[in-house]
Amino acid sequence: MLALLCSAQAPSQFLRHDHQALERRVRAYSRLFEVAGVIDSELAREVRQTSLDFSNRPLRSSAPFVAGQKSAYAIRRNLSAMLGVSNPYDLNRLDLQVETTLDNSLQSRTLQLFRQLADSGFVSAHGLRGEHMLRIGDPSRIAYSLLLFDADSSADRACAHVDNLSTAFDLNTDMKLELGSTAKLRTLTHYLEIVEGLHHDLAAAAPGELAAPGELAARARGARDPITAWVAQTLVEEPDMSLDTLLDRALDRKYSASPWETFFTGGGSTTSTTSTRRTTSGA
Repeated sequence: MLALLCSAQAPSQFLRHDHQALERRVRAYSRLFEVAGVIDSELAREVRQTSLDFSNRPLRSSAPFVAGQKSAYAIRRNLSAMLGVSNPYDLNRLDLQVETTLDNSLQSRTLQLFRQLADSGFVSAHGLRGEHMLRIGDPSRIAYSLLLFDADSSADRACAHVDNLSTAFDLNTDMKLELGSTAKLRTLTHYLEIVEGLHHDLAAAAPGELAAPGELAARARGARDPITAWVAQTLVEEPDMSLDTLLDRALDRKYSASPWETFFTGGGSTTSTTSTRRTTSGA
């Protein structure tokens, strides 16, 4: 009881962060109470010799979880990381205002649509019982998510952050995906980014002027990868080629289609033939 009274001035500091300071405060007040005759010497001595025992259980959330407010929880997690606050209890006690770009109306309509898609009658009425859609199965077991951004010249602003799971798991922030066909698009995008970077790298200091042909030829001969060699050689042949033209030419670039071409996966280096054999034997 004395420890609780001594911590009233700064409860978060004494009860959560600096236990030793609280024990020193308790010992000091026990001596003052002993001198004042509030407690006897034996009790005062017992107080000073008894260590405080603090609970190490994690703090519970002050409010129940609401599935429709996952965007708010995501904002709060980002705030905690930005401000260095370790738990919701401390975050709730900060005096601050936060503005977000999320559209509450859009999120509510999206969540309502996701819930309607769990109804077989709604799915059938809207023509979604087709090939490669919801032709068979229970639509209520499908998990939907939407993470929508509005892009302008200055930034990409989040407009919607929604999923239809009733649990605390957030499909938009907590899930890791292994992408199949989408990986091909990401590979192509990365390839064009490399070509763009090489065009910029091979440009001279003066805007719009490429490096000297001799320097480009040397770069082409000494390139350690085929993409750099191809870009350098292309610019040797056409020094005034613009970036857009180079990117278009990169899409038409020929490369080896040999089944023995080596590439790397999580299992190490492999070829198309070994990959095909593994797939066939696995099937």
